[in-house]
Amino acid sequence: MVSNDTLQYQLKVFELALEINAWDKITPKIEDRIVEIRKDKDKILERNPDFDDMLRDKMAWLYLRQGDQAKAFLCYNNINKLRTNPDPEIVNDLFAIANKENPTKIEQMMITKEDGTTIRNDLIDMMANYFLSNHQLEKALEIYKKMTDETYWDKYGLYNPFAERIIDCVNCPIPDSLTGLNKGDMMRMMLNKKLESLSEMDKNKAALLNYQLGLAFYNITYFSYSWKAMDYYRSSVSIRSARKHPDGIFPTPLSPLGNKEYFDCKEALKYFNKARVLTTDPELGAKAAFMAAKCEQNEYYVNGVPDSEKPRENFAILVEQFSDTKFYSKLLDECMYFNKYVNQY
Repeated sequence: MVSNDTLQYQLKVFELALEINAWDKITPKIEDRIVEIRKDKDKILERNPDFDDMLRDKMAWLYLRQGDQAKAFLCYNNINKLRTNPDPEIVNDLFAIANKENPTKIEQMMITKEDGTTIRNDLIDMMANYFLSNHQLEKALEIYKKMTDETYWDKYGLYNPFAERIIDCVNCPIPDSLTGLNKGDMMRMMLNKKLESLSEMDKNKAALLNYQLGLAFYNITYFSYSWKAMDYYRSSVSIRSARKHPDGIFPTPLSPLGNKEYFDCKEALKYFNKARVLTTDPELGAKAAFMAAKCEQNEYYVNGVPDSEKPRENFAILVEQFSDTKFYSKLLDECMYFNKYVNQY
């Protein structure tokens, strides 16, 4: 009955608003309808910018009410905002969608990147990082192998966490003496060293393997140069307020989930202690004790009582057991913390 174009358009706007408001659950049929609305043949979303916010808010609210955190997250964010703190539940749910034989149209839109590929491999990389951060090498590598083509491994960076450094450097390149490894090959090498260390009968060879594992687990933490092998974003100011965030998650405008920092050096410390106890080589023992001292100090920065005395157990071991080594002399020249410790007595 209404012939006026303006009134007809207003009626369509009200009808669409009522339709969206009436949804009480998002089903595959509703998801297909959302895709139709987003195509916007009547240009309602284009001419009414707030409509897109209304649609997105209703979708996110219903998804959350249905327990679908992954889709709710993607209503407001792209995959990059998941990287700073990959929530395992969201990552697993998205991975299930990415593996569907017949995803809905809206699911296809959610998991497809601008270049036409899906986020499946990105999710695999995040899942592997999660298990690597929990020191579960076997599980992390198993997850990484879910990438159907290992040539994709190189796309997620090259690392080699076995470099020895007295002074930590988070932005230093891989030394020329070390070959860059993709994350899959890096984890495979670490796992091989772990298995070899358990079966090696020669104590000095076993000690060296444990020392190298300690280096690897240390160098992929927040404190060293291969941090990108386990993390996507590192803030240099996080350590200043670490005691206020015992879960290691810091607020950031980059993501509503915050930024997860990987401060834990306990796994590295375990291997350095093993190496020092096993070896009969004083030089290796001195190196292991020094790296253990680094782990001690980092633990203090993260969890220690402010203004209390820094732990120096491994500095004491260096002085008592390894003062006649070449490495000890090198430390005195290059490490101001150790030099100060020695000269105060």
